[in-house]
Amino acid sequence: MDIDHSKRELQDSYNAIFSSSGLKECSSYYKWIFRLLNLKTDDKLLDVACGAGFLLEMAENKGLFTYGLDFSSSALKIAAKNATSASLILSSGEKIPFRDETFDCVTCLGALEHFSSCEQGIREIRRVLKTDGFSCLVVPNLFFVLNIYNALKEGHGPTHGQLLERFLARGDWEELIVKNGLAVIETKKFNNIVRTPGLSLQKILYKTIEPFIPLNLSYHFVFICRKD
Repeated sequence: MDIDHSKRELQDSYNAIFSSSGLKECSSYYKWIFRLLNLKTDDKLLDVACGAGFLLEMAENKGLFTYGLDFSSSALKIAAKNATSASLILSSGEKIPFRDETFDCVTCLGALEHFSSCEQGIREIRRVLKTDGFSCLVVPNLFFVLNIYNALKEGHGPTHGQLLERFLARGDWEELIVKNGLAVIETKKFNNIVRTPGLSLQKILYKTIEPFIPLNLSYHFVFICRKD
């Protein structure tokens, strides 16, 4: 699953994104993720591909030791303003500059699919986890119900508008994670894709069907993992 894009190409693309609109979910998403993590005060959290640092900001406000890693310098400049106590590192997720078994929790939220090597990214997350630590990986579904609709209607696959993207089915993601040393202990779905304010017919319809979308047709998968 390695894809050949130069590091400079990828860095330039994300620096451009974070110099303009950036990448962000709604605040309720980060609150929900943080509740799933069930972390304790003084735990050490690493957010890989931390972006603008929204999860780190929430975690440091709860008394955690927070570390963020991203290879976009533009993203880290924003993260430094949001998560003022976090230690921020400019690096790729395929080469995490920390010793083995450093962190109680490692998160990677909607970024693994954009790595040059998903496999190496997972192995690095496993390496820096403590023996009793756990990780939270959020990844996109190839067979999201709206992706299927768009494929039937337009004949095109899904895109999130980024230079390097991958979309897999739930079982394929899980096999990839397990193959590279993590055990999936829980899988949840994330479907809140309507972020525009106000009401519209599209928003009302989607909010109506959202709770009934089955796991294997959900927008994103949230994998809670431990070392295998």
